[in-house]
Amino acid sequence: MLDFLAGVPGRLKTLTDRLSATWAAKLDTLHDSRLTSARAGYLDKLNVSGSVANGADWTATRAGYLDLLNAGGVVGSVKSIQTGYSTTAPSTGSGEDTRYVDITISTVAAAKCVVIIQSAGMHRLSDVDGGYVSVPTAFTGRVTSSTNLRVSRATINDTSFSFRYYVIEVH
Repeated sequence: MLDFLAGVPGRLKTLTDRLSATWAAKLDTLHDSRLTSARAGYLDKLNVSGSVANGADWTATRAGYLDLLNAGGVVGSVKSIQTGYSTTAPSTGSGEDTRYVDITISTVAAAKCVVIIQSAGMHRLSDVDGGYVSVPTAFTGRVTSSTNLRVSRATINDTSFSFRYYVIEVH
């Protein structure tokens, strides 16, 4: 028993020598909600030298997921959701943007966003005979810059847009 206890300081020094400052910082920032039992299982498969006991289990992709834990998310997971409701007189443009509304949003990576536009009901539009016709609501939405959401309709007679929007950004 004494031989074992006498060897602990040497083993502890070996362990701390092998643990780089970078990896120590990453381990310090792990949060309970991100360290699941599956992820802990991946860590268990590393041997003391930092290499993998079974290369089929520990791939570069899986190692990348561990690196992303420190960065705040796993690729494909939701980073942010912005939502709002707008009843606004649209601006006039052309093509897809015959009628559009620009909404300022918090900064996002436009290429990593999905936009959902939600509106219910029918819109009453004037027809060529001077009467009115009801058509279903159909909007398109896209992030045009890191801080702008554009919601459009390709109709010419709308005087007001009413819709809810969701901008979902992924890692």
